Amino acid sequence: MAEVDFSNVESAEAWFKTQTPEVRSIAANRAALRYLALLCEASAKHFEPLTLNAFRYVLISATRGVEALESTSSLESAGRRAIKSGETAFKKLGLHSGRPVSAYAISGMSVGASDDPSTAAMATVIAPNNRNASLADFKNQKLNLSQEALWLGVRVPENILTAHDNFIKILSTSSSWSFFRDWYQKMWTGSFENWPLAKKVALIHDEIWREGLEAVAGEIERIQAEFSDVMERPNSVPKLEQTKLIKHVKQLLASPEMTALSAEGAAETLERAIKEYMNQAPANCLPDELTHLDALPSLFRSIARTVKSNDLGEAKETRLLEQIIALNAKVAQLEADLKAAKEKTLNGRFKIKAIESLGTTIGSPWFLGAMALATSHFFGLSPSEITFENLRNYTSDVLGAEPMSVDTNERYRDVSDL
Repeated sequence: MAEVDFSNVESAEAWFKTQTPEVRSIAANRAALRYLALLCEASAKHFEPLTLNAFRYVLISATRGVEALESTSSLESAGRRAIKSGETAFKKLGLHSGRPVSAYAISGMSVGASDDPSTAAMATVIAPNNRNASLADFKNQKLNLSQEALWLGVRVPENILTAHDNFIKILSTSSSWSFFRDWYQKMWTGSFENWPLAKKVALIHDEIWREGLEAVAGEIERIQAEFSDVMERPNSVPKLEQTKLIKHVKQLLASPEMTALSAEGAAETLERAIKEYMNQAPANCLPDELTHLDALPSLFRSIARTVKSNDLGEAKETRLLEQIIALNAKVAQLEADLKAAKEKTLNGRFKIKAIESLGTTIGSPWFLGAMALATSHFFGLSPSEITFENLRNYTSDVLGAEPMSVDTNERYRDVSDL
């Protein structure tokens, strides 16, 4: 095997010509992910379209780089469509330069790297820090890079660390970014494992990507519901009976304005409570056990969009049925995770402010009541059947837990901390 040489574009291209499409793809993908956080510097107007398209690019190139996938032809096709669609969207923004544009460009390069050694080379050596990190990646040919930290063995540049933190904060301001935020964080640390899910997200239809962030987030929640069948369903969230649900969907669509308002109101209530918790805690995201709660607003908004859409008859009923089933599965996953959390101690995990914040926001009686009313309304059940028993118990346990002892010394920042 040729010796790794990333000293310049020509040498890198020569090396990539000797490698498989998977190696070229993962090299370019890791380069793109290292600088993706620079998108945080984009204006509020440009952040969402740039970041959504960039995530689409890096999801495609990441899944293309995982050799265990049986077929990549669908990913190659999705990559070509993504580039075409992304170029059209980018032209409309009228941007020409700046660090966010550079980060976006590298993410686009990662899509074409599997077929083109020169593209892989450009993405890899585009910045000295990335060149060193890529060299560290491939010096050890035995590494499974999809399971390794992005800056493995290399000091993370301070400007990237700052951008990384800011990027996470921005992505945490809306539940619609929750999948992308979690995926990005796990790719940063080399801990992402659910590649079948990533591939499904990467292959979401072009029309949905063009609709924007909320539409994509809603589709991701539907996809995630497909992966919940192995879960042991808690008694606090009954599985919906298909025949009764079909009848209930027809009733919901008979009053479209009221149904849409109910869904939008539920999404706003959830988002407000989550935002208040994170502001008061303070925290960048919810505790691990409450991750699925962060995904509920986008599901409710997807329901509202479907109800208000121009789809007719059976097509609209089928879509709404699927979304309610996905919502039910997500609530069940939330309760299942909270039930499992009972087996672990909560002592020392939360700061005093986080405990107090939980009691006045997500764990408050008004929020729990609102959750029960909103979900039961769409499930066609009585509020007494959706008890949120495990959420109530979890909140009670957190409020009674011993708070974290705070170390006043600043921690040393390196990639393992992140």
